[in-house]
Amino acid sequence: MGGVFIVKNGYKVAAYLRLSVEDGDKEVSDSIVSQKSIIEEKIKKLGREFELYDFYIDDGYTGLNTDRPNFQRMLEDIERKKVNCVITKDLSRLSRNNFEANYYIEIFFLEREIRYIAILDNVDTYLKNSNNDMIQFKTLINDWYSKDISRKVKSSVWARKDKGLFLASLAPYGYKKDPKDKNHLIIVTERAMIVKRIFTMFDNGKTYKYIADTLRKEKIYCPGYYDYGNSKSGSEYNWRSEAVKRILQSQYYIGNTEYGKKLNLSYKSKKVKLVPRDDWKIALNTHEAIIDKALFDRVQVKIN
Repeated sequence: MGGVFIVKNGYKVAAYLRLSVEDGDKEVSDSIVSQKSIIEEKIKKLGREFELYDFYIDDGYTGLNTDRPNFQRMLEDIERKKVNCVITKDLSRLSRNNFEANYYIEIFFLEREIRYIAILDNVDTYLKNSNNDMIQFKTLINDWYSKDISRKVKSSVWARKDKGLFLASLAPYGYKKDPKDKNHLIIVTERAMIVKRIFTMFDNGKTYKYIADTLRKEKIYCPGYYDYGNSKSGSEYNWRSEAVKRILQSQYYIGNTEYGKKLNLSYKSKKVKLVPRDDWKIALNTHEAIIDKALFDRVQVKIN
């Protein structure tokens, strides 16, 4: 670190700001307004050699990866040589991912002669000082902090699921979220009748395809119609065999809540892995059942 850049025409500054409550950022102390004020004051103190080119603001984006629209826009402007200095409130605004933070500071910015300043961490890659030598340690601490926050959030979510609270964004077909309690399911009578009919037809020997074809011909709205805002795009009656089977296998219809169907690969990754059905977790008697358990059990035997 600490290379000296020769700049003839001063610095065109990219002011980068980021906020994400899921990272543990404090809404007041780390607000966009606060970050902007700190950076503007810093630019004034640096003098006339520094000129603000643009603010790059990602409000509501995690710092655990750089898949953020304005971060990417800033990188494009760096490549186009529109800016030659990046300023953030602190290192964590740039990234909470240790690997990515060090890559951008020690390789990407350095190779493109970008001066990087993290104000509150007293980091300035133009200068040779002990704070620059501490960058790797500080980014590691930021990474650990995010990991700890992620662990605590995940633990809290699992505790709520264990209590049988419904936390998914979309209610299962036949139910809707209770207006008085978004974590509780209540029956939608008209759709519940379709669920009962599906179970009865299958119990009487009808195939998934036969059931789907019948509902499609009768122009019964499929689950996707309700999941995507009652949109009539021409596929609102498009029942599929997979949807029929999914309904027949779901314990939601006997009043139980299923969870633990997916697991995140890492707190740094958006990717998830599917958990085998036998390993799903079940919270019992969390809402009113649509299907009698005896019928449900008969159907499961026929499915398997």
